[in-house]
Amino acid sequence: MSKLLTLFLFAALFLLTGCWSSGDAKDTKSRSDAFAEVLGFAAPASVVEIKSHWYFLRDAYIRWLRFSCDEPTLSKIRGLKGAKTSAIQPVPAAPGNSAPDRNPNAPDWWTKAVVSPQGLDMLEIDAGRTNEADVVHIWIDKKTRTVYATRSVWH
Repeated sequence: MSKLLTLFLFAALFLLTGCWSSGDAKDTKSRSDAFAEVLGFAAPASVVEIKSHWYFLRDAYIRWLRFSCDEPTLSKIRGLKGAKTSAIQPVPAAPGNSAPDRNPNAPDWWTKAVVSPQGLDMLEIDAGRTNEADVVHIWIDKKTRTVYATRSVWH
């Protein structure tokens, strides 16, 4: 292979690996950090079964979060600064959506969630700044007290 072709392939590989990445929160600390990143406060002791997955591509980032908790924690989430009841359509971003138009990077535990759109409280927090969009969508399954949330950031 010529040196020029080798250099080109190396540069292309470097560029591609620097443009996207994804992963799961695998330990207690990274799951707790994911919770705090999305909701803005440390997870109380009542929060259990935290799952989190993230994906970024160039200047866009999304984190999916799922956990179960008690009613006082749900009240705190509903009262978060900037949280507004939302008429977010359950498709394509909502948990349990496995339709072709959903985000293809969503983890299985998100797309295979069993939820009823009628049993969900839906909230939205717009924390964007002048040159950045930063939106948190929250779905609360009232029956199981399971919370699903996404945080999407893009420039």
